[in-house]
Amino acid sequence: MDHKEEEKRRVAIKCGRHQLVSKPLIGNYPNHKQVIPAFADQLAVIPHDRKPGLIAWLLSLGKDQASVRLDWHKRGQLTLSHRDANGHSATMQVPVEIHGSPPVIVFNARYLADALEIGSTLCLSDEMSPGICRHPTGRFCVIMPMRVTIPAGTHGETADPPSHHTQAAA
Repeated sequence: MDHKEEEKRRVAIKCGRHQLVSKPLIGNYPNHKQVIPAFADQLAVIPHDRKPGLIAWLLSLGKDQASVRLDWHKRGQLTLSHRDANGHSATMQVPVEIHGSPPVIVFNARYLADALEIGSTLCLSDEMSPGICRHPTGRFCVIMPMRVTIPAGTHGETADPPSHHTQAAA
């Protein structure tokens, strides 16, 4: 296949500030549907009018490796918290409609912001499984949680030293 023929087979999709360019690849690949959680019945619906502020806050955390912890201790309220490598922390609280008992979970802040651009309903099952961000029209985005490891000699509750974060493998 020559270069011009290959160009004709590409697909470009643009939505807001996101652009996806794809081309067909020949080979055997795993079933992509295996990554999409089949059982994610713990739901948190973020009010549409709160999304722009939440997305802006997530993006303000800066670095691509910034993580944010989602906590649901107060019924009807989502608490997002971030602690950087220097020990500085930031917290945001957002009213949410909760169905079930969503797990305390950590996501990459930028990835969560991108997912919220697509939908307002977070569908979760547990702290280590992928989550889904759904839109009422059926569009959705799969978002992988981050594994959080607390350095030796610290306790999970105190969190004085900053935690180290790694992105969970797909």
